[in-house]
Order: sequence, then C-alpha cells, then structure tokens
Amino acid sequence: MNVLVAEDERVTRHLLEQYLDSWGLKVTAASDGGQAWEFYQSGDFELVISDWNMPEMNGLQLVKKIREHVRGQYAYVILLTARSEKADLVNGLDAGADDFLSKPFDRNELRARLRAGQRIISLQRTLNERNRSLQQANERMEKDLAAAARLQQSLLPEKLPESKSAKFAWSFRPCEELAGDNLNVFQLDSHHIGMYVADVSGHGVAAALLSVTISQLLSPKSSQHGLLVQPDAQDTSKRIVSSPGRVVSELNRRFPIEEFDGNYFTIVYGVLDTRTSVFRYVSAGHPPIILISGDGQPQFIENTGFPIGWVQDHEYAERTLQLAVGDRLCIYSDGLPEAQNVDDEQFGDRRLLESLIGTVSQSLDNSVAQAMLTIESWCGTHHARDDMSMLAIQITD
Repeated sequence: MNVLVAEDERVTRHLLEQYLDSWGLKVTAASDGGQAWEFYQSGDFELVISDWNMPEMNGLQLVKKIREHVRGQYAYVILLTARSEKADLVNGLDAGADDFLSKPFDRNELRARLRAGQRIISLQRTLNERNRSLQQANERMEKDLAAAARLQQSLLPEKLPESKSAKFAWSFRPCEELAGDNLNVFQLDSHHIGMYVADVSGHGVAAALLSVTISQLLSPKSSQHGLLVQPDAQDTSKRIVSSPGRVVSELNRRFPIEEFDGNYFTIVYGVLDTRTSVFRYVSAGHPPIILISGDGQPQFIENTGFPIGWVQDHEYAERTLQLAVGDRLCIYSDGLPEAQNVDDEQFGDRRLLESLIGTVSQSLDNSVAQAMLTIESWCGTHHARDDMSMLAIQITD
C-alpha cells in the first residue's frame, strides 16, 4: 500500500517513515503541504498521514484538496495534531479527515489506527470492484434490453395488408423499453385478414418474453404449424383459415398460468372476410371493442371470456360482426383508458370514445394517431404506467 506522509518536522517525518517502512508500507514523504499536494496529484495513494500545522499548505487545506480531487479510489486521511478542542476536531472531520492522532504519537496507537484505515480501504476496494462489476453488468443489460426492444419492434406490422374493401391503422406505445403489449394484422389468404391485440400481465423481461413468444406463434409465417391456417382434410394442397375460437382455445391450452410464473395475457383475435365484411372474433379478458358506424354512432361491444391461461379447457365463444361501408372498429389494450394524469385520474372509456368520434371525419391513420396524442397530452409529465396499443379497421367498399 502506498502511503503519503506530510510532515514539516524532520525528526517526526523520519520516524514515521521508519515505522511505516518496517510495517511493509511504501512511503513517500513531503516536507510541507504544498509538496504533499504535488505528490498526491501525480501518485496513487490510498493512505495519507498529515500534520495539521505546516507551511505552504496546512493539513486542513490539504485534506480539502484531496476530497475535491476526483479519482478512482478513496484516500484514508489521518491528521496529526496537538489540538484537542472539540471545535478543531469537528473542523477536521468536516474538511474530510477520517481519523486523528495526537502528537506526540505512540507507535502502537499509530499501528492500530493504520489497521483501521487499512480495513476501510480494503472495504472500499471491494466496493469499487463490485461497483465496476455492476456497471459492466448494467451496460450488458442495457445492450440486451435495446436488442430485445428492437426485436419487439421488428415483430410489429411492417406492411399493412392491401385490400379494396378495408383499411387498417395501428399505434404502439411501450411504457418501458420492453413491452407486454403486441399487435399484428396480416393476410391469411386471398380474402381473409387476421389481426389481434394482446396484452401480457406485468412488465419487464418475463412479460416481454411471453409477448415475443405470442407474436411469433401468431405470425403468418408460423401457419405451417396449423394454428392460424390448417391443411384441408380433403385436399392437403389447400389451406383452411382457422376459426378465431380454435386459435384462442389453442393459445389457452399452450399457456397455462401455472407454467409461466403467474403471467397470463388478454387478447382479441379476429378474422375479417373482405368479400362480405364479416368480422369473426374471440375476446379473452380484453377490453370492449369500439364500433363507430358510418353515420358516426359509437358503441362499446362488451366481451366475455377469461384471460388466456386462467381456466384450462375453457370454451371461448366466437362472435360475429357484420360491418358496413364506413364502419370503423377499434381494438385496444387497457393502457389507453387506464392512462393517468398528474392527479392520478384515469383517461377513461368516455374520453377514449370521444377522442375517436371527434376525428371520425379524418383518415383512419390520423384518427388513431390523434387519439394517442390526446392520451399522451392527458398524461402530461406523468409517465405512462402501462403499454398502449391500438389497432383500427375501416370498411371502405
């Protein structure tokens, strides 16, 4: 261990050097505070023993400079002094001294105080090493979280289905880097378009991993596994679009809550027939769907059904909506109506409905974007506590 000694009395300085050297410490000695400060700036000292009264710079001034000096390790400072007034000792502690040793000092007492200082320094080293390890782990975690967030973003719709009879729009606002919400809309065959909004309980890595798993399972690329599209029993070269009831029931079978550490999810999964504008869907514990008819009349379509994973072998009732030209359908996660402002007041279903009605004359994209902006404005400086997702459909022909 490197020790810096600052002592203007030659005899005392040499005595300190002799003792410290005999105890296996590497000593650098300065004859005044100014010289000690120069040595300290260019050296690597974990322990400093300084006289209080010195020319050029006294011990109190030296301690203050040491504490103001930014470096990677802590320096334990012992002040040598003949002062015994409480006010002096308080001033020394306030300046940054760790300990005091009265002059003339006793060799054994010096040794004991050095051991105390060495214990503090050892603890500081351990703390610094752990902090470095934590910082490195945190940096790795941040990189991993950023990569996971990019993966989640890549699972969102890149290109919306092209249809003469329907338009689609969506918005996705995670409350953290990783989200539990996810959504998608995709072409299943020439005249069927599948879509869903899912909301995993909780937040963080576990919720995000479950969300990604759901996204991949409900991707049209996974249709060869028979979840969204299954082979025709009569002609295996053909495919039959799976009913929403079958899809949601299979999700419920695959994701029992007890096997996913208590995590579950709600979902609306539906299929739009672009030839007839019939929308078949199943809701599992999800908020109601908003239907705004072509003449601007709105309604909440309440849904029943347990969230996925709650009740095994649950039969999910499939529902049908016959949509007409101009009708708009909005599926969303509960993060929208439950968004809170600075007074902890929720945005609520009524305001959500009004935000959509107020933009019904605008394009579907603008309507969805404006609704999300209205909610964000409502939250103000109050950070959103939940993810917000919205998927909208408009029948155009």
